[in-house]
Amino acid sequence: MQNQVMPFAKLPDKSTLAGIKVMLFDCYGTTGEVWTENTPPEHHVWRTLSTFMYYHGVNYTPDDLCHAFFAEKRHELDLCEKEADGEPFEIEERNVFSRLLHSNDPYLIQTTGEIFRASSTRQQFRPYPGAIEFLKAARHNGIKTSLASNAQSMFTMPELKASGLAECFDFIGISSDLRHKKPSKRFFQLILDHFGVAPEQALMVGNHDGDDMKTSHAMGLKTCYLNSNQSPEDAEPPSSEIYDMYFGYPKDEDAPEGFYPFFRLKEFLFGSN
Repeated sequence: MQNQVMPFAKLPDKSTLAGIKVMLFDCYGTTGEVWTENTPPEHHVWRTLSTFMYYHGVNYTPDDLCHAFFAEKRHELDLCEKEADGEPFEIEERNVFSRLLHSNDPYLIQTTGEIFRASSTRQQFRPYPGAIEFLKAARHNGIKTSLASNAQSMFTMPELKASGLAECFDFIGISSDLRHKKPSKRFFQLILDHFGVAPEQALMVGNHDGDDMKTSHAMGLKTCYLNSNQSPEDAEPPSSEIYDMYFGYPKDEDAPEGFYPFFRLKEFLFGSN
């Protein structure tokens, strides 16, 4: 452990963060990680789903279900694009499963979606080291916390609840609920409006320079980039002006807790207690 080098960090003067009232956190690759698989026609997810749907009176072969699923997603994209006014938008995959099932039963639709997610997940969702501790520390210090994720709430909410992260947020902003997605200014503005704060009173924490950092920086939010194991390899360099703060992740999974960004950020902002 003595030979390990602390991962790089870029830290501002603390006074630049004095007015922060709300912190926004990306989900996947920032607050936690999950590894999912592509779902081509031969993937077992379609065998599992077609069997489950057969129990509920809907008959698809696995191959037909795969093609129908992606056709319905394209249809949903077309419907949403007409209402988007050029802004980045998000579909609601519940609508896709509803049409596949020929049903409006919310429980059946949710269950089908969860089976799809479970069947295509290679590694279960888990919070990054220190994430829960940091979120609790932020709230203990009077800062509101919000998820700010491009995701589907029918998949993400069960993962947040199972991992213990759901209870750490004052607001959960998911693109499928907000119908706008990052890097749309509207997405960020909807969350700021929920808390009634100005951009300069908010800090965005994320692992994607395009989705998380550029728009929030342009709007006047403070930014904190976490270069995690799910960050893009071609991201802006650590010296970029779009990052007010930057934290690298240790390469060694057995590195001491203090090497991980959330522990370092907690120490920097709130001290060791």
